[in-house]
Amino acid sequence: MKKSAKVIAVIIAVLMIAVMFAGCSGSSGSTEETGYEGTYNSVQVDAFGYTLSGEDAAGFTLQLDAGGKGTMDIEGDVNNIKWSIDGDTITIKAGSDEMTGILDGDTISIEDVGGSGMGILFAKEGSAAADPANYMSETEAAYVGAWQSNAVYDALGDDASAEVDPQAFYMELNADKTATIIVSGSDLGAQTWSTLGDTGMIDDLNIMWELNEDGTITVSYSGDDFYYDFVCSK
Repeated sequence: MKKSAKVIAVIIAVLMIAVMFAGCSGSSGSTEETGYEGTYNSVQVDAFGYTLSGEDAAGFTLQLDAGGKGTMDIEGDVNNIKWSIDGDTITIKAGSDEMTGILDGDTISIEDVGGSGMGILFAKEGSAAADPANYMSETEAAYVGAWQSNAVYDALGDDASAEVDPQAFYMELNADKTATIIVSGSDLGAQTWSTLGDTGMIDDLNIMWELNEDGTITVSYSGDDFYYDFVCSK
């Protein structure tokens, strides 16, 4: 999922950059503030049938300054923009391109970026709307928390507690998609997690899991010479 998400993010960035022209001059309009000035970061991206949130959706920033001036940062590529508000609609101009979005409290939703059909939801930095937990699916939200294993099975589904301590696996999943993984007392370092359908995974490790009907999860952890299924509960 991580590789897929990164590929999508790169495609989005390329398409957005293609319709924006760096060096667009700022508006010379009034310097009166509207109350919408501030920094807005991407919290959700919809593209090609995927909905990305948390770290997977990061990398896009709108900076709205007084006087209808501002910038859009696309994966580090900063473009000057002009912006104006009419009711709950914001119009953003970058070079010859124009996009409209919907203002809803501290969020800005652009449903069609550059005519590509892709959508980005921005939330104002520091606001309650910026909490990544707001944009998780029901399944993702169920995964957030600390999970401790209490049973372990091998690849054939047989009890493997004679080989591995049933409590050897610990996993803490955070709403911002960061994770802590400890196996047999060894911290596996800073990690991120994602989902593909109902399946969760640690992006850089051979760790996957699914929710069981009783509220536990079964975590598959494998390497070159081992495979174990840990049953974990909160």
